[in-house]
Parts: sequence; structure tokens; C-alpha cells
Amino acid sequence: MEINAEDAIKKLLEGVIPERSDEMEAYLSKYAPHFSLCDDRPGFVVEAGAFGILKFTHRTMLQMWLLGFAAKQAMHSYSFLIAYLLKSNAKFNANLLRNISDQDEVDEKYNKLIKSVYALAEVPDIEQFSWPSGIPHPENGKPTDVEDAAVFDLNCMATAYLFLHEMKHIAFSLDGNCPENPIQEELECDRFARNLMIDNLAKYSEESGYPLDRLKSKRAMSMALGSFFMLIITPKELWGSSQTHPSMAERVNVIVAELHIPDNDKFWIYLASIFLSQLRYIGKMPNEIEFTNLKELCLALIERANNASNKAN
Repeated sequence: MEINAEDAIKKLLEGVIPERSDEMEAYLSKYAPHFSLCDDRPGFVVEAGAFGILKFTHRTMLQMWLLGFAAKQAMHSYSFLIAYLLKSNAKFNANLLRNISDQDEVDEKYNKLIKSVYALAEVPDIEQFSWPSGIPHPENGKPTDVEDAAVFDLNCMATAYLFLHEMKHIAFSLDGNCPENPIQEELECDRFARNLMIDNLAKYSEESGYPLDRLKSKRAMSMALGSFFMLIITPKELWGSSQTHPSMAERVNVIVAELHIPDNDKFWIYLASIFLSQLRYIGKMPNEIEFTNLKELCLALIERANNASNKAN
């Protein structure tokens, strides 16, 4: 089944970055990327191929949907603790978790969602996949629950961010000016997607009436969610830089550069909660972290993820 490139990109991006509609129209006219909904196959597929084709699968869209709800569960698991530690000027200590009565229960909810994402990636036929209980299905549209509706919005924006990243790969290829270093190309694609997501936010804020700080937080959270997708599909021993891809710390730095997000913005709670949940999931929860603001905590956790491997720390 094929989706018309122009219709697909307009439907998604006009809703996500309406302030860039003219630029997107010009970009689509120049490069004519072909969005192709491919036949189902195992794994996670969002990739720029030859001849300006951007491939993805329905299975991948379902995985991304579930990861959005896993991120929501991560917030439920750790946001209150993080906020409490900040207010109390206390350091993070893993022993604190033993004193939280329902911590194991909320962590297990996250674990089940992550396991379901991996199961969905591997099942031979997605019709055999058992949809997680309590998670709305995307076929039913935007949920009416306020929190679930927020996840829907973040998922749409994160999907747009990933597609914009891949579109820049297509532009590099068609223009014949790909950076020689593949890591540099990945970072440039990240910057391209980030700039389209944030550069005109002040103008959009003025025209729409939405507060600029909230717009920045939400867009940043969606880009963090996009990075979360990449974190989950990447084997943990490759969370640091490889020969072809930058480290997670480098990707996050690209997201926040020139964004001027306050050090205690809720964006940092969102991202820190994700990394705490995933580090606990893989058995790499840090024992102790001292921090004076949420950004410090988050960057320390990301560095921990970069160093995570199959070796014992």
C-alpha cells in the first residue's frame, strides 16, 4: 500500500509545525520524497532509501505509539520523586526507591510496555500480537482522556521529527553533498529536524496565543520521545557512539542547543524519567547522583546510558 508523499507529509506536518507550511511546501516541491508504507516485516523501519523513498511500516507506527505510552508510564514512575528531590535539595539515591510502596508495581507497568514493543518487533505476523491492556489503540483516533490525548500529540510530533530527520538524508543524497563522516550526517539531520520544529516558535506563539515556554517544552519533549524511539531500538552496547551513529548525549545536545530551556523545565523531568525507567529496565540504575537542577540530573543519566553495556559497572 502506498501513501501519496505530498498528502502524507502535509497531513502530519501541517498539524505539527503549521508555522513552517510554506517551507515544507517548497521542500516537497524540490525533493519530492516518496513516503512508502511497506509490506509488513519484523523490526523497526523508518528509513530513507534510494531514489528519494522514505520507507516505514504499520508495525513501526504501532511500536512508536506504544513507546509514547511507555514514556507516560515513566513519568508516573519517577516524576514525583524527581520533583521531590529537587525541592529538598537532595541527591538521587536508588535506596530511596525501596521506601516507595508501589514502586515495583509502577516499574513493572513500564517493563510490560517495553517488552510488548520488543514482542511486536519480533512477532511473525502482527495479527498474532496481543495488544497491551489499558492502552488505547491508534485505530480509535485521539483518546478523550486528557493524559492519553497528550501522549497522542507527542507521538504525532515525535513521528514528524523522525520523518524530518530522514527527509534530510534524502536531501543530502539528491543534492550530492552528504558529509563524509556518517556520524556528522546523522547530527546534521537531527539539527535540520530540530530547527524546523523550533526556529519559528516565537512567531507561532505570537500568532496562536500559546505561551512560548510551553511550546518549547512540548516540542522538546516530542524530540526527546523521538530519541527514545532510537534508544529502544538500539542495542544497549551501542548507546554510546558507533562508527555510523552518534551517542545519545550528542543527540540530546543537538535537541537542546539554542533552545534555551530553563534548567528546571518539565522537559528535563520527562527525559530524566524516561532514562531512569530504561536504566532500571536493563539493570543499570545508578546508585547515586548529586544534582543541583534537573538538567544536571538528566545529563548524568544520559551519560550513564552512554556507558551502559553488557559489562558490569
